[in-house]
Amino acid sequence: MTTRVGVVTLIGTILLWVVSPNTRAEAYGSGWYGELQLSYGHEDNISRSFLSIDEVSDDISSFSIGGGHSQKIDNNAQLVFYGYVTYSVHDEYGDLDNIASSLGGSYTYQPSPAYDSIWYNGDVSVTYFVYDNSDAREGLLADVDLSVNKRLGTGMTGHLGYRYADFIFVGKSKAEEKRDAAFNTASHEVYLGIDYELQPAVYAYGEYAFRHGDVNSNNSSAAGLVEYDAETTDRVFDDCAPSDFRCQPRYSGRTVSDIHRLNIGVVFPIKTVNVDISGIYYDAEGDNGKKYKDWFLSVGLIWNF
Repeated sequence: MTTRVGVVTLIGTILLWVVSPNTRAEAYGSGWYGELQLSYGHEDNISRSFLSIDEVSDDISSFSIGGGHSQKIDNNAQLVFYGYVTYSVHDEYGDLDNIASSLGGSYTYQPSPAYDSIWYNGDVSVTYFVYDNSDAREGLLADVDLSVNKRLGTGMTGHLGYRYADFIFVGKSKAEEKRDAAFNTASHEVYLGIDYELQPAVYAYGEYAFRHGDVNSNNSSAAGLVEYDAETTDRVFDDCAPSDFRCQPRYSGRTVSDIHRLNIGVVFPIKTVNVDISGIYYDAEGDNGKKYKDWFLSVGLIWNF
């Protein structure tokens, strides 16, 4: 583990220890709430490369702090506004270290407040990313999530939903936008999920999603040999020294793709901290015929106050 990862872990551990348990509040009632998150994970193909020789993996540590205000409306609706700041650190590829600042809101409505009645949820958020050394990846991500939810029996809840994500450049010139165009992406996604209470306060969850839209993939082959909608020089994964003009830098290409995503996990409490262990698997195929697979495993600590 690098020094950067150690620092993030130390900061998170100290904050989890110093905040008094007596300040805990119910995050799903009316009023203000706060949240600390600390996670550590491993991504198998972080470069999203379709060639095995280009695939690189990394360990990622992140620390997040934020909160919001929830307000119950009558007895069948709730409105929540929230904001978070997240610092992510990469063990091997430090150029990808970033700070993400998020603001958002969600609205939940249940027409009939019966136990087995359907309820609807809408969530809108924007997240601004600043990277340590990857200007091409900087910008604003807008997310919309709409879902229909229903209890399917004792301890089980089903979710059916739609997500839209659009990455928008902010403050870049036309020339810079053209240069970084491989990262200007948008996608649509439909998903089906289930939560199941294994025992009191212990939940297992799973979600399958089909996504259609732009995806970028990093490659070492010379640009122009593979058909992409846009291409951007991307040095974060290459070994080229700045003075080595003979070295061919890697690049990222953007293409419309179909992506299958499977997410499974379990959440359980340890005293005042919730532990989230999860795994995500991606299988993508672009319109240019290129395919890649990727998986991400993580352990997170979540503390509400």
